[in-house]
Amino acid sequence: MDITQTPKSMRLETAVIDSSALSGYKISPSPCRGCPNFGRRWACPPFDTPPAELFSLDAKIVLAAVLVEPQKNLSPLQCVEAARKIYDEIFYEVERLFPGCQILLAGSCVCPLSQNCPRISGEKCAFEDRRRMSLESLSYNVVKICRDFLGFEVLWAKGGNQPSYYTLEYAVVTDNMSAQNIQNFIKDSIRP
Repeated sequence: MDITQTPKSMRLETAVIDSSALSGYKISPSPCRGCPNFGRRWACPPFDTPPAELFSLDAKIVLAAVLVEPQKNLSPLQCVEAARKIYDEIFYEVERLFPGCQILLAGSCVCPLSQNCPRISGEKCAFEDRRRMSLESLSYNVVKICRDFLGFEVLWAKGGNQPSYYTLEYAVVTDNMSAQNIQNFIKDSIRP
């Protein structure tokens, strides 16, 4: 991909919330059932073993939504995947710098094998050390979370038309002591 086609951040919104604030944002049954990646990517449900409860009663959640500018020469999927390659790395760095926190990436896997994920043939994830779930994969309503905690609407591509921005929503599960430092690191690392 030409560097001139690299999607750029237009806006960053962050919030630190108590984990208990997300209890009303679960969707049942999981909306992922209608997704073409359902059961076809290792970071997508259904999970062989249900994920351990991530949000202890005293956990803090650092929410971060990156609003990304569409690119005329990229399809909606290409634009989102190109942006994820940039911003996911910042969140892996959060995990390295703040031991004990757990990151939730934006959406499904974007590894080099994601289009032909080994899960399809029953094989192990080739990038287990980088595999992370997302709020969506855990059945959280990210549209309402963005609206209620971050103050903006998620937009969608319709047909071949791109929206005025794409939303990548990340979350970091941490303790009260690290939450503000993590939020500051994200703000310093992602500048529109």
